[in-house]
Amino acid sequence: MNISELESCSINPAVAYILGLVYPLYKEKDILTKSFLVGAINHQPGMINDEDLAVHFKSVKDLFDKELGDSKVQITANQTDKYSVSSKAGFSILIEKTNVSKNECLKILDKKIQELKLSDIVNRIHFVRGCFDGRSSFDTTTHYISIDVDRDEIRQNQIEEIINSVGLDVNINRRGEGHPKNDQIRIQKNCGEKFMKTIGFYSKRRTDIANKYI
Repeated sequence: MNISELESCSINPAVAYILGLVYPLYKEKDILTKSFLVGAINHQPGMINDEDLAVHFKSVKDLFDKELGDSKVQITANQTDKYSVSSKAGFSILIEKTNVSKNECLKILDKKIQELKLSDIVNRIHFVRGCFDGRSSFDTTTHYISIDVDRDEIRQNQIEEIINSVGLDVNINRRGEGHPKNDQIRIQKNCGEKFMKTIGFYSKRRTDIANKYI
């Protein structure tokens, strides 16, 4: 799938999930001779086994096969013999950029987010799952479920609005200018149980961690 094909797709659970992976933290990667928009599914090295990764991969692939048919969404391991998408264990969704600039990609993503906001709640649930399934972390002290987000308040507010629309509360940790870490969107502790019941993860690893503390 390329960015133009993503733009033309009707909103469904698979498209919503892809948007959840790529929208919060924009990442591009040149791989071999092509440039891609990356939706990363990351785990710290040594913190996940191959079996759990395989189960996660199959769940995502089954979603794409069911909702997008022969669209051929490209999924790759983060580390291959030929290239590295991420230093972390996992796999990534690749959306080919073709000759589209970063600004144009962001405009397309913003357009799809507006479509998503007007769509069925099932789609919005899959967007939120995509946001947190890919790279969320769980704070065992505060019991926040957090994702890193770009320092872009407009996009942060769009994500917050969608999360609120499915009945969950968040706070946004906006760091000071020049801070080395990304801003964060965090599911509030009082919504952790509801998050697991209504949103949840495809990731068995993240499910097990959350269920241990919530």
